[in-house]
Amino acid sequence: MVGTGSSVNIMYKGCFDQMGLGSNQLIASPELFYGFTVDVVIPMERIRLPLMVGDSDHQSTAMADFLIIDSAFAYNVIMGRLAMNDLNLIISTRALMIKFPTPN
Repeated sequence: MVGTGSSVNIMYKGCFDQMGLGSNQLIASPELFYGFTVDVVIPMERIRLPLMVGDSDHQSTAMADFLIIDSAFAYNVIMGRLAMNDLNLIISTRALMIKFPTPN
């Protein structure tokens, strides 16, 4: 999901577990964040991963930090504004589309 109001990238623990990533790749994440739910959200940890958008012919990649949240949600990850800026995304909520530049 593209979270235009989110300042952070979020990955849900279920997604992290399904990806088979090792806990040795996790970094401590002491920061709290607000506005995501009614309560304060305390992330478990965070991980830095390449974030790829597009298909094999038209693809763009940026490194992104994801806060790991232990909660059930309909999406695997939420891409926040920082990652969107790194990928130079142009978002049209009316057309439900995203455009981005690629090397090709």
